[in-house]
Amino acid sequence: LYDSNAVLWSNNVKQVVGPMGYILPPSEIRALETLNDKEKIDFVVHYWKDKDPNKDTEKNELLIEFSNRFNFANENLSDITGSGWSTHRGEIYMIYGEPESTDTYSNRQDNTVVEVWKYPSGFEFVFENKFGSFILVRKSII
Repeated sequence: LYDSNAVLWSNNVKQVVGPMGYILPPSEIRALETLNDKEKIDFVVHYWKDKDPNKDTEKNELLIEFSNRFNFANENLSDITGSGWSTHRGEIYMIYGEPESTDTYSNRQDNTVVEVWKYPSGFEFVFENKFGSFILVRKSII
């Protein structure tokens, strides 16, 4: 797709551009949507090059972290709505990383499963699953 040594988290343009929506400001998302596929990939590659926290190394630690989150989300957070990165839990994981703690509660009367993710920042996310898909039902700061 592009001439670069950068290794992105996917070879699929939609899977590269989609997660960028979690971290880019709306104006850049709109600009990205107007580009052709090669231009989109070039944009993403340049974005990550600019965000490299240590340009003296060959590795881009921030890109590696983002790629690891993408892979973890796809391997562990996929549900009937789609690939892990595109689910509510996947979005939160991609943005905030691994929660400090997770608690799971079940209600046998209505088959509801609730997951609560807590972060050191004080953020708490509550997801509810009734029909095979975890939906974000509450975001709060403790």
